[in-house]
Amino acid sequence: MYAGGNGVGRWNAILQSATIAALIAALTLSVLGLGIAPTPSQSAFTPTGEAWISQSHTDRGDVLPGATFSGPGNWTEQTDYGAASGSSGSGGLDVLGDSCVSNLSYAYCVGGQNFQSGTDVSDVFYAPVSSSGVIGSWVETVDYAAASGSSGTGGIGVEFPSCVEYGGYIYCIAGSLSVSPFFVSKVFYAPLSASGVGAWTETTDFGAASGTTGSGGIDTAELACAVVAGYVYCAGGGTSKVFYAQLSASGVGPWTETTDYAAATGSSGSGGQAISIQACVSNATYLYCVGGQLSFSATSRVFYAPVSASGVGAWSETTDYGAASGATGAGGSAIYATTCFSYNGSIVCVDGNNATNTAVDSVYYAPLASTGVGAWAVGGPFGDAPLYTYHEYCFVGSQVSSVFALCDGGGVSDTFSSPLSSIHRAFTNLTTQLSATSVVVGTPWYDTATLHGATVLAGGQVQYTVYSDSQCNGNAGDNITAIDSVNVSGGIVPDLPSQVGRAGGFSVRASYSGDALNAPAVASCEVIQILRAAPSLTTALSATSIAVGGSFGDSATLSGGTPDAGGAVTYFLYDDGDCGSATGQSSLAPVTNGVVPSSSQFTAVGSTSGYLSVLAVYSGDDKNRGTSAACEQLSLTATAMVAISCTPDGTSPGTPTACAVSVTAIVGPIAGEAVSLRSSSATGTFSPAVCTLNRSGFCGSTYTDPTAGAVALTASYAGDGFNHGSLGSTIIGNFPNLPSGAASTSTTIVGGSASADDRNSSGISVSLSGSSAVGGTAVAIFATDLASAPAGEPAVSLSNVLGYYDVRIFGVTDGSVTVCIFNSLVESKTVLDLLPPETGTWVRATRGSPLSGEICGDIPVASLSGTPLAAGDPLSSVPAPSPAPSLAGTYVLAAVVGVVVVVAVAVAVWRRRGREDANRSQ
Repeated sequence: MYAGGNGVGRWNAILQSATIAALIAALTLSVLGLGIAPTPSQSAFTPTGEAWISQSHTDRGDVLPGATFSGPGNWTEQTDYGAASGSSGSGGLDVLGDSCVSNLSYAYCVGGQNFQSGTDVSDVFYAPVSSSGVIGSWVETVDYAAASGSSGTGGIGVEFPSCVEYGGYIYCIAGSLSVSPFFVSKVFYAPLSASGVGAWTETTDFGAASGTTGSGGIDTAELACAVVAGYVYCAGGGTSKVFYAQLSASGVGPWTETTDYAAATGSSGSGGQAISIQACVSNATYLYCVGGQLSFSATSRVFYAPVSASGVGAWSETTDYGAASGATGAGGSAIYATTCFSYNGSIVCVDGNNATNTAVDSVYYAPLASTGVGAWAVGGPFGDAPLYTYHEYCFVGSQVSSVFALCDGGGVSDTFSSPLSSIHRAFTNLTTQLSATSVVVGTPWYDTATLHGATVLAGGQVQYTVYSDSQCNGNAGDNITAIDSVNVSGGIVPDLPSQVGRAGGFSVRASYSGDALNAPAVASCEVIQILRAAPSLTTALSATSIAVGGSFGDSATLSGGTPDAGGAVTYFLYDDGDCGSATGQSSLAPVTNGVVPSSSQFTAVGSTSGYLSVLAVYSGDDKNRGTSAACEQLSLTATAMVAISCTPDGTSPGTPTACAVSVTAIVGPIAGEAVSLRSSSATGTFSPAVCTLNRSGFCGSTYTDPTAGAVALTASYAGDGFNHGSLGSTIIGNFPNLPSGAASTSTTIVGGSASADDRNSSGISVSLSGSSAVGGTAVAIFATDLASAPAGEPAVSLSNVLGYYDVRIFGVTDGSVTVCIFNSLVESKTVLDLLPPETGTWVRATRGSPLSGEICGDIPVASLSGTPLAAGDPLSSVPAPSPAPSLAGTYVLAAVVGVVVVVAVAVAVWRRRGREDANRSQ
């Protein structure tokens, strides 16, 4: 059993290129005088809850209530490793330095050194383990690192890899080779099943942030590794370095260095201890590491530390290996190359080498807690001596009501199992997977739970609880199903039924009730974000151009929201083109089941920019986010208003008058626009003939005409892109010898009539009727209150004369004129006389009886060409006026082509006030 000389040549080769850690291991083993070189004991890990838990460094996160562990029982030899049946060397493979894991009632072992030939093998075997702890036939499966096949086809011969199991996959880290480079950083993983090990895939090198095949990795072997909550933590290999990485179905993630072994804080050697050939296990969220070699010497020291997704925390020393209490050598037993596993809240360590490098067959166990390792107790001795009882590989398996420790290796093919006492129910673990971590509100989602480590016929219930926060602490439910329990049958857990609820952040936790044969378990808290839908809003105006004062509307379509979308869309009107300045007009349209009503009608208002714009805004609701449509622009059109006025509007021929032009543009800017000026007189001129509008819409020009008469002046604005063109006109009188202070009125014939009311300026009103002139013909009326009787004219036959007046009408040749004189001294006996120029004789013009303060007379238009009037008391009868044959002194205004002529009328009125003044004049 101790013969092993074939391994000497291989270790000589390793010494030529090994790392310091490997050199230490080789020197240590040379003291033993052995033919092979044992290296640090390797631990592979299956996460809590698998039916079988692999080898020494196992994460046992759950402790059964009321179970008191009293150590392993008697060891029974099983089917030799690698053999189809039998024991004690019948067809088995003597192996040292293999690494094993378990999953679903099967054991899987990888590589190792053929103890007879001293060469590393790529062989991988698996075997079923029964409910009574019996190992069945070993069957060869896919070679280590190969994609398929067995018996060396493409595989890599390796010993002392560090293999762990998680989620139905095996992950093997680093290891040593028979040939150069002897040590590697390679990491491979493969799926596990009842059919064996699937294809191996290389993943991130040990110690590297990324990459494979040596890119930044650390070449080493016999790492002590354990898995906690999906992360693998590895220490040892002859250094104080500790690394961890996340495990998944895609392989091993980036490796991150964490707190040095045995150090309180820090990494890269700050206070840590270079360790090799130690054994580590996990329990809950703590790592516990036993023995090993420090500076070539075995140690009894035991350390533990908390672990998390952020790495390993501060290490603390605890009870020495084998001691009842105390640390740092107080009664402990130095040990290295031991193999340990955790079970039921306890650690069990089997065999190893002591301080004198002698193999021992002792078994120790101790309770684990967050405060460290408790007192160690002695269990039943291992196997049947003599055996190489170092570098064994032990793991735990449970079936229904039985739990066994199983060990193989140590340079022989012997395999043993031992019952573990005080088992109450199978250890279970519950993992969950949401169908999505983020969904749009209204999209169904669900949760899937998987029960690990349970018996084949496991029953009980799994309760899914949905919380209203993201930490599984809030109120359950909050309009989402609060609690949903499903029945477990045959170990299969139904999904959480589909959920649909309001938007927000929620969390889900599943818990397993357990049954008579299976312990309860609680899954990790899962977080899901239910997002409001992000709809879009599109709009369409009923017109893209609108006249000021016109009406238009807008319509909107909501897309991408939930079918029951509510809320409201508000349409806002702006008096610019980019939705910047609101007019105050808006329209609110409630949304029902995602349908948006059109806006009410907007009224187009004036805008200095020439544009209006509309912005539609959706308020959103508890399932849909608010949003806005694009700003919509429409152009405005309007007819500009043009006006021209001249001061004075009655002048003598050749005398200039100042004319002002204004253009009121309802929309758009008009500064710099041109206005053309024209006259109905062929002799009149403007300077300038075209004026340029300022920013306020004004411009000016001077008009001069040497010819007497009434003329129409026109201002013409051509328009622009926003404003339609328009005309404005006025009439001015251009007459010789106008009395100073004359009042004037300009008007046009409408239906044969025209009027001028200058009573405030001259005390005279004039009303024309019965003219045959065309509608729109310009008329100019001048009224004057004379200071005295006209010179050279015959005296009027009146007493108590109130005053003399002059009335002239230009632009028409026929019709009757009623002239009314307003004077507070007018009495019932007051009369009005007229001196027609064609006769030179005063004629009575009174019409009816005078009213208080007013006397009127009817006069033919032909008689009003510089004709004086007088008001006073009658002396004797005066003949009535007769029609005149001509219209001397009347000027007919020419019509402006293309427009209705508006004629400015200048009326000059002089008024003598006071009867007393009249009396004094006589």
